[in-house]
Amino acid sequence: MKTSTYGGVKPGSKADGKSGAILGFVLIIVLALSLLGVGLLNLGGMNAVEVVRSYNLNKAFWAAEAGLFNARAKLRGDSTYRNLEIFPSVFSNPGFGYTVRVSSSDHVNFGVVSTGVVQGAIRIVQMSLRVEEGWPSAFNYSLFSGGQMKLGQNISVTGTGESGNLYADAGYAGGSKEPVTNSSSIYDGVSGAYPEPSAAHEVPVLETAYYDLKIAGIGPSSPSTYPAFLGGGTYFVNNSAGINITSSITGPGILVVNGPVSIASATAVIGDGITIIAQGILSIGTTSTLGSNDVFYSSTGISVAKDNTFSAGNSALITPGSIDIQKTFQFAGLIYAGGDIIMDKFTGSAGITGCVVSDGDLTIKKDLNITYDASQLPSPFLPGFNSDVVVTDGIWSQVF
Repeated sequence: MKTSTYGGVKPGSKADGKSGAILGFVLIIVLALSLLGVGLLNLGGMNAVEVVRSYNLNKAFWAAEAGLFNARAKLRGDSTYRNLEIFPSVFSNPGFGYTVRVSSSDHVNFGVVSTGVVQGAIRIVQMSLRVEEGWPSAFNYSLFSGGQMKLGQNISVTGTGESGNLYADAGYAGGSKEPVTNSSSIYDGVSGAYPEPSAAHEVPVLETAYYDLKIAGIGPSSPSTYPAFLGGGTYFVNNSAGINITSSITGPGILVVNGPVSIASATAVIGDGITIIAQGILSIGTTSTLGSNDVFYSSTGISVAKDNTFSAGNSALITPGSIDIQKTFQFAGLIYAGGDIIMDKFTGSAGITGCVVSDGDLTIKKDLNITYDASQLPSPFLPGFNSDVVVTDGIWSQVF
């Protein structure tokens, strides 16, 4: 009897066992490929996590850099912020993911540290900045008017070149006579008899936010009288009826009053480095004495009473209102009014070393000697005026 075969191999013979060996080999390969696939998936997942982490770190870095740029722009464009009494100052922008800390000891040199945070990723960068301010171009003139200027017969102006010139944006009023000058030029903004210089100058505008904020700081519990010593800080006086300064005040420091202020006594002596901020009229009376590096600000107007003689250096009379100066007057520094300045009642001679600037009309009757001297302008730069600001970048580094 013949035995059937399949492929030359009898069923059930030893050669038939090869099929089991192949199956096992295939299973091993499948397992290896499975393990390799799982490993590749894990590796891909880890790479994806690393890519996301790296992406977030980059975003955090650019967020921190944005904080630096914002601080730089803030320091350059906001004089009120530059002159904050208390540093460090911290501000943030949650939308961009940064927090910035600005520190300064002299309001000129600033340290900026910016932290960017994105999805838990953190980057910290820092930079030093030097911010120096220059006076508006109008303060390069001995007399500058944003309106009309009316000059009397006995005006003597001393100045050379660009410094010490005269400028009247709306021209010179009828009856004005050309002053006697020492190499100074006369310009106007209407291109009449005195064509304006090649570079036209904007009238500087006094921004009152810094001073308004000081006045807003006066509370019901503030005292109603002024101290003899300001102690280097800010002293608030709550007296809407005003105060009359008849004795000495020593500084440095800031005196803020929510009413008029009168300095109207021969015994009234204002020391050096003092700023007086009045919500009402600020009047300076007979033979009072003012020091150097003083600032006198009124939210409404300034009046210098008749027969008043005093001297000061690097000081300022500033107001968004008008200034009325009567009779004899000696001053060194900046006189600025957002309104008109009137000096038309002199019986003696008046002398100013520095410059006079009005956003309104400037009227001077006679007997005024003015010497332009930039060194007598207040220093450091006064808050409230737009300025030519120069920012010098210092050392940049990444902290983390």
